[in-house]
Amino acid sequence: MGANPLNLATDQRGEPRLRGSRVDIGAVEASVPPAPRGAATSANVHHVAWVDDLGNVLVYQQGWTYEVLQEKTGAPAAIGDAIIWVDPKDSLVYVAAPSAHGLLLFARSSTGTWSFRYLITEAGATDSPTRDLTHFISIRQKIVVIAGITDDGRVVAFRQSLLTNDNGEYEYLFVNIADDLVSQGFGTPTLTGLTSYVPSWDTWHLAGVDTEGNIQSIWINTNNPAFTKWRLNNLSAITGAPPIASQLSVTLTSWGGINLTGLDVSGNLLTTWWIPRFAGHWAVNNLTTLHDGEPLVGGNLSAYTTPWGGINYVGVDATGTVRVYWWVPSFGGDWAFNRLLPISTPPEHVPTGSLTSSTSAAGTLSVFGLNADGHVLRMWWHPGGSGPWTVDDLTAISEKV
Repeated sequence: MGANPLNLATDQRGEPRLRGSRVDIGAVEASVPPAPRGAATSANVHHVAWVDDLGNVLVYQQGWTYEVLQEKTGAPAAIGDAIIWVDPKDSLVYVAAPSAHGLLLFARSSTGTWSFRYLITEAGATDSPTRDLTHFISIRQKIVVIAGITDDGRVVAFRQSLLTNDNGEYEYLFVNIADDLVSQGFGTPTLTGLTSYVPSWDTWHLAGVDTEGNIQSIWINTNNPAFTKWRLNNLSAITGAPPIASQLSVTLTSWGGINLTGLDVSGNLLTTWWIPRFAGHWAVNNLTTLHDGEPLVGGNLSAYTTPWGGINYVGVDATGTVRVYWWVPSFGGDWAFNRLLPISTPPEHVPTGSLTSSTSAAGTLSVFGLNADGHVLRMWWHPGGSGPWTVDDLTAISEKV
């Protein structure tokens, strides 16, 4: 392959453009800085993936150790953030990251060795995502789908097949979602980010905010043979949601609820939500004004749900304090708004940029970010602990292996 087979936009040196771009979301220019992401195995062993400024994919494993995947596998540099997950079919850890050669898929074997594949080559793809990767796992067949946005703003995906290749690896098929939309007259929305969710009835959803602040949903009903192509809906037009000026966060509930949440231009937390008894109607709430919260800044918001039904939204306020809006079923209609970290937390343990989050099946809650020195932080809490959240500086405490 050549140095830049995807014809990516380049910087002044002619190199493929790397991370840290800025996009207009609604009326706000919001940063999209690099961010670590985490996942946990069924044994509650946590892994964190992070791409450094040189494009090296680092994976931290609870213990704490870390590996540089380019050194382990000979893979090319990543040009965007990595995503990480555990495939329930084989219990192995996987990492995906965009490169100038196409989407990289790394796999950690049961013996701890790493390998990588070029999905664009294997799937005979015509394009590959270069930013805003997301993934989901279907409910019925546990199919992994990796989606993202190309350098020219088109949404594409790689869909796992349940067939395996000669190496025993699950094969992937290329899905040109943008072409699906255009062929049905929907056009391609200009999305500033991408997230994904799968409600209990196993309809597959991608969603993001366009440059006008509208929530756009790209979806396919895999339960209905009549749906052979992905479709597009402007959920803001359908639900009456006010313009969103941040990345979109989605939470789901065990009773079929869907919550589409983001920040407005003033940093208020807006959630557009639906439950089955609403039928075709949606509700919109401003959680900041309803529950005396502080506005959040930076256009960044992360969400996670807990095994006990809790809904949580975490961000940073104007003072740099990490704040969380949270709700559990016993609260009824009330929400709590708290600091995530104690006032006594030292500055080096406070994140300064965007946040991501995850929840393990065992109930461990994790929030990830970077401190002012670019160190990878993991903030975590588990149900057995009665104290405040703990902060681990993974860059400082992890040993390279």
